[in-house]
Amino acid sequence: MNRPLEAQDHDAPIFAPGAFRLRDEQAELIERARRFGRRVLAPRAEKHDREASFPIENFRDMHPEGLLAICIPRQEGGLGADFQTYCLAAAELGRYCGATALSWNMHVC
Repeated sequence: MNRPLEAQDHDAPIFAPGAFRLRDEQAELIERARRFGRRVLAPRAEKHDREASFPIENFRDMHPEGLLAICIPRQEGGLGADFQTYCLAAAELGRYCGATALSWNMHVC
């Protein structure tokens, strides 16, 4: 049975690890992106949308989280994410700040 819209948790993860057959390390990276988006990106998103400004402070805050190195191999100091993990993490970031997720995509690519 579906819960009424007002009773749903809109900050719940959007990708169930079991449904996507995610390994533990994949699920953790996606969850890290979700928590970061909720905590850091969401409070700033409206400003960037309203001002059409580049979210440079979001990128500065992504660095210590390791998110700027998400697809860099672990042996090179990155998080070693595969394409699926990167895509799902990008979707989680995008739900909190589209400007950051889109520009982050260009950085990762």
